[in-house]
Amino acid sequence: MNFETCDGEVKIHLDLTEEKKDIIAEKIIQYCVKNECFDGEVLYQSDDCIIDAPSVLGDIIDNVMCFERVD
Repeated sequence: MNFETCDGEVKIHLDLTEEKKDIIAEKIIQYCVKNECFDGEVLYQSDDCIIDAPSVLGDIIDNVMCFERVD
């Protein structure tokens, strides 16, 4: 999958395999269980959800999705 960002100035490639999709789903499920977050309202109102979200999303972006900048 390829897409552009920054008004078309940056091109990004993402190789999103079924294995990566499974890992992403598992990490999100683990986050939901850990934070007892099973609907959007809890997500928005729970301090624990808000505190943990950046580290979970950062892990997914950096270690699973592994976006590649295309020159």
